[in-house]
Order: sequence, then C-alpha cells, then structure tokens
Amino acid sequence: MQTKTADGLVRLTDTAVIMEYGPQAMPVKGEASPRVVLYENILEIDYQAPKVFSQGHLRLILRKGQTKVDPMIDTYASRLTDKKEAAALYEALGQKVAGVEYVAPPPSNEPEQVDRKISAAEVSHAFKNVLPASATFQDLSMVGRELQKQAGRGLLPPKVWPVADCEAQVDTGAAISARVTATRVVAGALTFGSTGALVGAIAKKDRTKVYLQVTTPDEVILKEVRGLDESKARQFANKINNAAATHRARPTAQDAGALIKAATAITPPPPPPVSVPAGWYPQGDVQRYWDGNAWTDHTAPLAPQ
Repeated sequence: MQTKTADGLVRLTDTAVIMEYGPQAMPVKGEASPRVVLYENILEIDYQAPKVFSQGHLRLILRKGQTKVDPMIDTYASRLTDKKEAAALYEALGQKVAGVEYVAPPPSNEPEQVDRKISAAEVSHAFKNVLPASATFQDLSMVGRELQKQAGRGLLPPKVWPVADCEAQVDTGAAISARVTATRVVAGALTFGSTGALVGAIAKKDRTKVYLQVTTPDEVILKEVRGLDESKARQFANKINNAAATHRARPTAQDAGALIKAATAITPPPPPPVSVPAGWYPQGDVQRYWDGNAWTDHTAPLAPQ
C-alpha cells in the first residue's frame, strides 16, 4: 500500500512502514528520509484525520520512547491531506502492527529527537526548497518530482510522469519539426491555442511560431507560445530541466528497497554508497545500524518473513 502525503509518501510493506520525505518536507525530515520502521517496534499510532481547512497527521510512537514534536519536523510523522486515503492508511497500518510480535532489540545509539519549536529559518528554507520545484504553464504543472498534465476535453484523463524522465525546450516550429517526427506526436499531444488537439507534425505555415516542447516517456507535448508568454515558457522549461537533472543525480526515497538491498553485505561488510541514508539494514542474519557514514556496532534481529 502506498499513500501520498503533504511531506512525500508512506509505504506499507510486509514487515515495515516506510516514510519517504520529498523536497516539500522540512530539511530535518529530508535528512532522515527514508524512515524504515519495523511494525514490531511501533508502540502506538498517533493519528489525526485531515479536515476541510487543516491537515491531519500520522505519527509513529516507538517502543524505545521519543519526545513529541510538531508533525512538521517530526521525522516519524507524515502530514495528511486526503481524508479517505488517510483513514485507509491508518486502518491498514493498525492491522499490520496488531499482527506482529515484539522482540526487544539491543540498545541503540540513534539520537532521540529534541523537543523544540520550528525556527523561522527552517520555515524559510522549506519554502525556498518547494517553490523552485513548482511551476505551471497552461495545463502543465511541475510539482516536486512530478510533471502533471490536466485532464483534456472529452474523455482524455490527466497524466503524470516522473520529472526525471522529462525534457523541455522552447524553439521555433521549424527547428522542432526537424527534431520531432509525426510518429512521436500522439493524438492529443499537439495543441494549438484553444482550437484543441491537432494530429501530425507542425504545418508549414506555423513553422515561424514559437513552441514549448516537452518530451515525456510516452509522448511529445507541443504548446504554442504567444507574445509575452515566451519568457514564462522558457522559465518553465528551465525548471523542468533543472529538476530532472537534480532528481536523476540524487537517489530518491522511492529507491529505499534498492538501497536496502545494496546495503546487505558479507562480513566484513563494505560501506554502502554515501547516498544511503542512516537507518537499519539487513546484514546476514541480523540488522545493523548505518549512521549515514559508517556501520555502527548496534544490531537487531531480522524482521520475521
């Protein structure tokens, strides 16, 4: 099960809950992402359902004890926005936790969270982190790691692509026609103002006009750019390309499973790549704690399969 949250997303696996924090989360959460918590280590679930004008939250209360902090900076909490999805997540997680038996692990030197208020600098940093990653042009929007296209007229559904797999540029119709063949432009992908979808390549009479070209994994989208909108289109294209380069270079929380696998090692284990976040990872017949830079001496039993 996977649920999007205001901070990123929450995934439930057979043995653990994984809280992944994206660029829209506070920096302290991003540094701790992903949080991988075995169900047997959860003592209680602190849940508050989202309301019309306020977000809810899902907070994990661990058996080892922790200080309660604001859900904005609590690295064991995700902020919820969709009431129906939040309720389904809370119920599913409760069933997972109730279905496991707790086995006390050895003491851990993982630092406890400190009870404190959110500083103005942290709020400022969070906004600076989110705003550059958000942009819109006509019916296209880039939010965080996703490029989204609104639903079209008729029965055309909305579409979403990973921004890391997209590319954008602004050019004349003549230059674009030289690069894009008609077979790559699918029906509904080429739009011309308010006249709707056109099928095929750009007509010769339109080759002098300027277009925004966005290449996604399954189609090429062309948007006519008029007058003063050219500057906005170029800024939108730059943001897509910059975000794509950033997300391709930095492994995301969605790669947690691959990172955990990569961290599984023979004895003595080689250190994981520096991009692997701090956390518990399988190593032989136990789990060992990786502090983000080196293996520690702290181990715990493997989760039951």
